[in-house]
Amino acid sequence: MRAIAQPCPRHVVCGVLLVWSLAISPVCADTPVLMVLESLIDGQRLTAEVAADPAPTPSPTRGKPALKWTIRAGDTLKATARPAARAVELFSGTATQSVLVCRVIVNYFQNRDGAWVPHFRLEEEPLVTRQGKRWVPLSTIRGVPTLIVLTSSTLPNPEGFFPSLEFGLTTGLLSIDLWIVR
Repeated sequence: MRAIAQPCPRHVVCGVLLVWSLAISPVCADTPVLMVLESLIDGQRLTAEVAADPAPTPSPTRGKPALKWTIRAGDTLKATARPAARAVELFSGTATQSVLVCRVIVNYFQNRDGAWVPHFRLEEEPLVTRQGKRWVPLSTIRGVPTLIVLTSSTLPNPEGFFPSLEFGLTTGLLSIDLWIVR
């Protein structure tokens, strides 16, 4: 007589709960695009969609520096309540050795149709050191600090968020190679 292995009822329940939790998990759900990064490199427009995925994401434009980067709105969301603000940290370099370029705060504001549209505020954290009584930037090229300059022609809303941003470095080209959404 052969014994037939029967699954334990506890394992069946656990398996059903696991499948159910995966089905409603935000990882499996469509993650909205927070913003679109654009640049013009060698006469070719390159774009990269930044989704609300918290994993470190290599940019499709990695290793391709540009003079200016543009941030445009991602997906417009239909919701009854305002979606949570997110922070997108943009890095230059490789996944193992990268430098934080800036942080973009993404906040949602309602349009006339009642949909939530992403707007942006750029936060820069330059590396500085104290020399005597002065703060001096660590990243300088020929004595000029490498700071970010906004070149956007749009105005911010009353909370300081822009519908789009255009930025670059004061000293030359900037490569955005990786981002992390928080």
